[in-house]
Amino acid sequence: MTSSSSDDMIVGYLIIVLSVLCFIPNVVIMTAIYRDKELRTLNSYKLMMFLGVFDMSQLVVHFTTGFFNLFQNVGHPIFAKCLGVVATPSYICYVVITIVLAFNRFTQLACPKIDGILFGPGKLKYWMVFCLSFFLAFALALASPWATIHYVPEEWSWSYDYSLTGSKTIQMVEMVIELGGIAVSFLIYTGVFVVLWHTRKRFTPSAKRAADLKILIQSGVITAYCTTLNFMWHNYELILPDSLGTYCGLNFMWILNGGVNPIVYVIVNAAIRRKATVRLRSKRTTSKVDPGRPHSQTVFTVH
Repeated sequence: MTSSSSDDMIVGYLIIVLSVLCFIPNVVIMTAIYRDKELRTLNSYKLMMFLGVFDMSQLVVHFTTGFFNLFQNVGHPIFAKCLGVVATPSYICYVVITIVLAFNRFTQLACPKIDGILFGPGKLKYWMVFCLSFFLAFALALASPWATIHYVPEEWSWSYDYSLTGSKTIQMVEMVIELGGIAVSFLIYTGVFVVLWHTRKRFTPSAKRAADLKILIQSGVITAYCTTLNFMWHNYELILPDSLGTYCGLNFMWILNGGVNPIVYVIVNAAIRRKATVRLRSKRTTSKVDPGRPHSQTVFTVH
């Protein structure tokens, strides 16, 4: 499989642009949450910020690989290996955080007492350490001389180095965690929906519809997308040809995954959307000429 230099450049530029476009909504959401004292004290929003960190870490890596495509060179092999040490463990940690976030929502709705025990004051840091342990375990494994995943510019995608004895094992463990984790998240979100359905009489019709829609969108879109991505990434040969187009498509699906979560939250979460809108509006400035100053000086007032 070979590609032309013009195709390499087009794919490289697309990777760079798409990475930036997916990075922006993560920044908007995290900034909106951080600047709101009420939101950032809630466990679910703390987890959203934590999730955003690993979304953005992956996007930074993808942004870098865009330049690999442009120049058809990964630079120093150690640098290329380091990017793999960040990218794959970040995605695995992302999957684990998604499970914890889903579980937190379920306990809040179905078992408030258990939620107080598991997610009470000071408890969330232990869940974060639990999630980070997956990142560290895979990062150490991929940093070792026995396993490597790296970006391959001529294939427009990532690949494990199967000449190393541990690469296949790491890939299999990764697949189990990713596919299993998404399945667990789906089951938990199904439980959340069931709880909402059985308690629907407590809500007004409009509130009920909004809650149901939020759960369906979050669990449906994110779970379906991630399940498709994970299955295709590890088993694409079952239904797709072994071609550059397939590799490129799967890589773009991974990049887009970094933007799916924040975009869905912006769409369905009124609080996040409102705070993000206020934040963006606060950035707008207008210039006014001060009569008491030289005309070359301008005063900016923030609206």
